[in-house]
Amino acid sequence: YDILEKKYDGKNYSLIIMEKVLLNDLAAMIKNLHQPYYFNLINNPFLELIGNNLLKYFVKQIVQGMETLDKNELVHFDIKPENILIQSGLVLKVTDFSFLMNLQDNENEKSIKIPGGTKGYVTPEYYQKKEIDKLTAKKQDYFALGATIYLLKVGYQMLKYKKYENDTLTEDRIIDLLQRDVAHVRADPLMDKDFVDFLCQLIQ
Repeated sequence: YDILEKKYDGKNYSLIIMEKVLLNDLAAMIKNLHQPYYFNLINNPFLELIGNNLLKYFVKQIVQGMETLDKNELVHFDIKPENILIQSGLVLKVTDFSFLMNLQDNENEKSIKIPGGTKGYVTPEYYQKKEIDKLTAKKQDYFALGATIYLLKVGYQMLKYKKYENDTLTEDRIIDLLQRDVAHVRADPLMDKDFVDFLCQLIQ
């Protein structure tokens, strides 16, 4: 909301006044929904609380935030449930821009090094430490959106299988894991076909 310049103990400080988020983030909400208390209340928390309508409502808001970044040639590089805050009225806010990249600053460069991200929400290029072009850079955020939707709907993170946790993820293994995740989504009878196709296009 504002930035105030203050001097303390002979040093200058910038005080950033920010909005207080009342309902935590999407990751915390998912974690709470999986507590035994909630399972005792309802048989399927994602059918009742994260059903298709509410899920689409959340996704629409996230996409609107990402479209703002895209129009300004910005790439977030760390879209994930922990970085999507929930305000009163179920208004979502994308936050944490520590890896944000302005592609206009790199317009003369043919390739871009991925600045960071979170495992499970990044594309195979991240694991292989490959340099990417601008178009592929923009795809990073949309893949992360797909991984976020996957967690919201399925209840656990993509690319997270115990037998692979201590392995070095090769490109072939990542693709194999993604194919399993896509197959799992397509087998979900509670999601309508159009939404399944939308999600699978993001993560394939």
